[in-house]
Amino acid sequence: MDEYFDEDTKLRMSTALYSLCFYLTLIGLINLFKVDAKILSLSKDEKVRKEAYAKTREGKKRRVYMDSTIQSMLSSIFSALSAFHLLYVHRDWRNYPGEKLLFDPDAYTFFYCSIMAGYFASDLILEMVYWNCFDEFGMIIHHVIFLFCCVHNLKNKVFTFQFIWLSLCECSTPFVNLR
Repeated sequence: MDEYFDEDTKLRMSTALYSLCFYLTLIGLINLFKVDAKILSLSKDEKVRKEAYAKTREGKKRRVYMDSTIQSMLSSIFSALSAFHLLYVHRDWRNYPGEKLLFDPDAYTFFYCSIMAGYFASDLILEMVYWNCFDEFGMIIHHVIFLFCCVHNLKNKVFTFQFIWLSLCECSTPFVNLR
């Protein structure tokens, strides 16, 4: 494995691993302190309030979905902020040659990509472990594809500028999660 990755790539991959550990720890703490159930117990829907702490399949399904939503909200807010930061850093992108838009090994971009890779890996693990709670095969495919793209980009130092666009797409996620 040491021959496969250069030092910069190893650093980016370790950042992704730290991000994965952060998100998995976050989910563990949410479950330990029952934050998911507390949020669900504040719902206007009486059925949701009843199932917030219930040990039934439906109660567990709601809590796991809430875990994923909390993790998603945090990640999307981070992604949106990082996208705006990258837009500022690369505000002169119109004057960049094509090679710089595709192959510029920008440290900020790949740092943010590493953080997002950790989130997507964590959410993918959550979806795989609690498959019976999600019933959304499309989300698993989405996370697998994005994770593959992140690893490819981190290893080969490509698609720097396109990552900004991808991060901007995450701006809508908090609004989707609030529905």
